[in-house]
Amino acid sequence: MKSKSRSVALSVLVSMLLVALVPLLIMAVQGYHCASMAVVELQTAHLRSVLEARKSRIEDWLREREADLSALANYPCTLEECTRRRSAPDEGYVEVCELLSHAHARSDSYESLVVYSLNWQRQNASKQTEHTDEKLLRPHFREALEESLESVVTPPHFHENGMFALHMGCPVYGNSSNKVGYMVAVLDLSTTVYPILRDRAGFGETTRTYIVSSDGRYFSQPSKGVHRLEERAPLPDALLAGDRHEPQTYEDCMGRTVIGVSTQIPALRWILVAEVDRTEAFAWLASLRRRAAVTGVFALALVMFLALRSAHRVTAPLKKLAAVAKDVSAGHFEKRLGHLKGREPQEVAAAFNSMLDELASTHRDLVQAASLAAVGELSSSIVHEMRNPLSSVKLNVKALRERVADDEMYAELATIASEQADRLEQMLNDLLQYGKPLEMHVEPVKVAAILDDVCVALAALSNECEVELRGEDRTNGRSVRIDREQLRRAVTNLGDNALRASAKSECVTIVGTVERGDAGEELIICVEDSGTGLSETVLPRLFEPFFTARGDGTGLGLANVRKIAELHGGTVTGENRPEGGARFTVRLPMGDGT
Repeated sequence: MKSKSRSVALSVLVSMLLVALVPLLIMAVQGYHCASMAVVELQTAHLRSVLEARKSRIEDWLREREADLSALANYPCTLEECTRRRSAPDEGYVEVCELLSHAHARSDSYESLVVYSLNWQRQNASKQTEHTDEKLLRPHFREALEESLESVVTPPHFHENGMFALHMGCPVYGNSSNKVGYMVAVLDLSTTVYPILRDRAGFGETTRTYIVSSDGRYFSQPSKGVHRLEERAPLPDALLAGDRHEPQTYEDCMGRTVIGVSTQIPALRWILVAEVDRTEAFAWLASLRRRAAVTGVFALALVMFLALRSAHRVTAPLKKLAAVAKDVSAGHFEKRLGHLKGREPQEVAAAFNSMLDELASTHRDLVQAASLAAVGELSSSIVHEMRNPLSSVKLNVKALRERVADDEMYAELATIASEQADRLEQMLNDLLQYGKPLEMHVEPVKVAAILDDVCVALAALSNECEVELRGEDRTNGRSVRIDREQLRRAVTNLGDNALRASAKSECVTIVGTVERGDAGEELIICVEDSGTGLSETVLPRLFEPFFTARGDGTGLGLANVRKIAELHGGTVTGENRPEGGARFTVRLPMGDGT
């Protein structure tokens, strides 16, 4: 089954989108969370300021009523009314009933004003008073007034006429600072406190304040159109405790989600609550979300544009590389990558072109090797077929040389024929040696023994050329794992060439040393002469088969040397010496020789 793989362009696009969008989403979520917290803190601060303002006004109103009631209780006529000791009226004297009616008319806070004696007998009242003593003087209220030295306030409650009010009372003290009676007032909250709560100054559309008792019952309307006073309010316990530190989120009596804070009014044992609809509180966040969405879409478009551009820049060189590779595989070996934008693509192009150059060179070498293999196979068959006739020719030429030995001219011709037959035989042997595969017989051999073998093999030629041959072992008796016969043949060939290239009385040196290279220790065998050296035209083709600069050469000697060196995992090079002459260097790995 063919596996499905994702393209590089898509991978780059997905990666860049992830890299760009994940942090963007995280930042958006964090930003929205921080903005939400900031909105809650801002709304909380606003609600608290509203609460403080309303609380201050209510407490001021309560203190004013307490002060008014205390002033009414301290009037001489009130004391006189409580003690029933009337004196002749002075100028400006006001009757108690007129005083109370005047106070009642001056402030719409009072629904009733009544003066009681110490034994709770009604002494006088304002003209508007409609409450009976039974309604005004509930048992717990009477007990609180009897025990208190200051004013007493009852919890709010409903009257028969639907009015929501509270009762306030204070003692009346005589000249000896003893209680002589009580002043009782009924305060109408609907005309005093409720307007304070309904004041819209500093409010939003859904901001509202209302009063509840400490047990969570409504003392004022929580919302317009809601008439459930004295019912249980669905408030969190933290609000009922008057917790001013943390805002609370809950559903109000209308089922709306709101944010609320509260504070206590200790003198009245009231809980003052301020709340705002969560929708209004977070209205600014809706605008922020819209702007964030627009910004996100723009950022996404920008990221996608940059991702596609980056993906194109990444994949364009790969597409060109693939196109050139297809052309090369189709047989267009001359194709190369052109200039690519960017340092890394250009480095890839250079490496790819270098690889193609190497492949082309290798291809040429393979073609040449195939041709040489064919030539070698053909040569081997030809050599085998020519050896017998050549042996017969040599025997016949030898017999003819003996027969014409007395004739100088024919003796010279016979000698030339014999030498050419020997040369032909050597050429055939070299060709056979080059064409057939070599069988390696590797064994540890001392370097000194190899040099001795070469010097012995070349001693006759050295004497004939009158050139000194010197072998130097500088390996301190080291051994190397090689095919002794093959290496001897290769070094002998190099020494042969050096002796033939040297003038009389010159010296040819064969030096063996050990050096440490990148791959370990190497055996270095240098063959140096003091001849004329190598021409610039000869140097590049030294080791090509069938190429020779000598008139009597076969062109296969150095080719065989390179073949033997490479079979040992080594190399052979040729160069001119600065002081004159040539130097051939064979480098072989030491192996496990000791």
